[in-house]
Amino acid sequence: MHALPPEDFLKAPGLRMPRDARELAFTMFDHFETIYRAAKRRPEPEVEFAMGWIRRNVPAHRTRPAFITCDSGQFLFENGRVTSVLDMELAHIGDPALDLASLMLRDMSEPLGDLTPAFRLYEELTGELIDWDVIRYYIALWGIMTPMVTAHLNKDPPPELNLPYNLDQSITLTRIPLEAIAETLGVALDRCRRRSPYRHGRIDRPAGGAQRHRGALADIRPDDAFQLYRRDSAQAVADYLGILIEHEPQVLEEERTEAAVLLGRDIPDEQERDAALEAFVLAAGPSATASWCACSIAAPPARGPAGARAQAVQAPRNPASRAGAGAKVKAVCRTGGGPFDIDALHPSGSCCRRRN
Repeated sequence: MHALPPEDFLKAPGLRMPRDARELAFTMFDHFETIYRAAKRRPEPEVEFAMGWIRRNVPAHRTRPAFITCDSGQFLFENGRVTSVLDMELAHIGDPALDLASLMLRDMSEPLGDLTPAFRLYEELTGELIDWDVIRYYIALWGIMTPMVTAHLNKDPPPELNLPYNLDQSITLTRIPLEAIAETLGVALDRCRRRSPYRHGRIDRPAGGAQRHRGALADIRPDDAFQLYRRDSAQAVADYLGILIEHEPQVLEEERTEAAVLLGRDIPDEQERDAALEAFVLAAGPSATASWCACSIAAPPARGPAGARAQAVQAPRNPASRAGAGAKVKAVCRTGGGPFDIDALHPSGSCCRRRN
């Protein structure tokens, strides 16, 4: 698909040819930012940080356009051949590296296995070495777009929304871009420790009530698919409430302490603190990038659906290195199905901040 002449697709409504590197990168990002700005309900310091870095670090040497899906890895196949490509509503003429980055992010929900052979084959077919700094850039760009367009839903969720799932996606896809930025900058990140349940006075494990509620819901077996979705969403809420009961006080206290390191002052109120952090990000610009990465990224603050693991992109920092020459190309994050298993979740949906 990337080898097809992009001019052939200009007949499709809404598609246009990018005129420079910025348009090549931002065709869909600009659209998502418009949605984000119009629907924004609260301060989003991590999102604003990632957006600012993405705007400042456009790969200026990327000028070759191609028709891309923008949300790759969705297709049907038979007898070893692709028979159809699905989910093309975001397709446009842009940088083909974005499709490679979104393929790595696709693996977080639909495991694709070791992608090293696929990237090696891509290099052989195109005759071009993969620029891994560009891939990291597009992991940051594509990853942060989901938190951008779902932030308002997490703040004011409609009744039919599976809120814990949405929060998990928002947290994971906020953290992964920040990890990609840190990897690009060479900022080492500590792993987040497993927290013990918080003791609430004389009751050691009040989250057990939430788990019993989840068990009761499991006994309800609706035949209708939508009612089954509603039951599963209610089970997820029970899991989420149990996690909040056990971990929220510690997480909020750690966040307050670590925000004070960045801001130089203690702000007890969470909403006021996030507003101050966002103002800090917007005012500091590139000079604060390394310090924000070191303070802002916990790995992992949440493990989302059981089995989720976030990791820095395992690819060479040298853009001239081949994927097959000692580099192990892996997905950025992988999740499995099942109940939530979250180490520590910020109740507002933003990343838990942790000092390096």
